[in-house]
Amino acid sequence: MTPPEPVGRRHGLGTAAQGDVRGRPIAVTPVHYNLGAKGNQMPGISERHKEIKRRRHRREKLAKLAARAEKANTTEKAEIARKLRALTPGCEELISRMNLEG
Repeated sequence: MTPPEPVGRRHGLGTAAQGDVRGRPIAVTPVHYNLGAKGNQMPGISERHKEIKRRRHRREKLAKLAARAEKANTTEKAEIARKLRALTPGCEELISRMNLEG
């Protein structure tokens, strides 16, 4: 029996024998990862990636709050303004731009 043909080994994909139930290739942990002192740990997320993740989440949340603010009544606008103050340091400019408080 011949060994299975590699399917994109260079791109981190397994061989055809390592595929899932439907025969599609699965991702294999690349060899170049630094596994740390214990030998089984993946490298941690960098501070820059954490910052980017926080910014993305804040941007998405601001978009949702802005969409809700367009249809909100006065009590809902006050609640949205409270949430904006807790979410971001530049909140007063956003609150005035969204006409949440007079």
